[in-house]
Amino acid sequence: MAGSPGYRLATHPDALTPLWTALTSAGATPVGLAVFDALRGDNLWAQWGVDIDDTVYPQEANLQDAFSLTKGCYIGQEVVAKIDTYGGLNKRLLALKAPDAPVPMGTRLMRQTDGPDSEWRDLGVVTTWTYSFPADHGVVLAYVKRKHQAQGTTFRLGDGPDEATILTPEEPAS
Repeated sequence: MAGSPGYRLATHPDALTPLWTALTSAGATPVGLAVFDALRGDNLWAQWGVDIDDTVYPQEANLQDAFSLTKGCYIGQEVVAKIDTYGGLNKRLLALKAPDAPVPMGTRLMRQTDGPDSEWRDLGVVTTWTYSFPADHGVVLAYVKRKHQAQGTTFRLGDGPDEATILTPEEPAS
């Protein structure tokens, strides 16, 4: 149940069945990927292979706690430190209020920035759609281009007519 303590466990395939049996016998309740995705949407948690790949900087995916600026050397440290010092992220992963029907991964976020007669601009991309049970509406995680990340900014999803509206990073989906 959302808000209850939970754990994600990884084990060798040969140990999976005994581990599953031991945990469920002890009263653990498995929740599955739908609940995991709902929690990710409600809490703006990026997932490797879905919202993150090797083209995303940690700061773009809100992963500031995943690296250190003061410990040792690691691949990509100079770029991460430069972003921390000078800023300049071109995009950032945000949560947006979305339709209740699923929005496909890769759907573009479109917006007219210079008035109702201006051209539609591509300003981001959806990586995840999920349903927020506490908020009772759909949520998308999407990378949104800089200068278009303010709370309440609304985008057309692809060719429309559906729209998505930015929730603040501090504001959970609920």
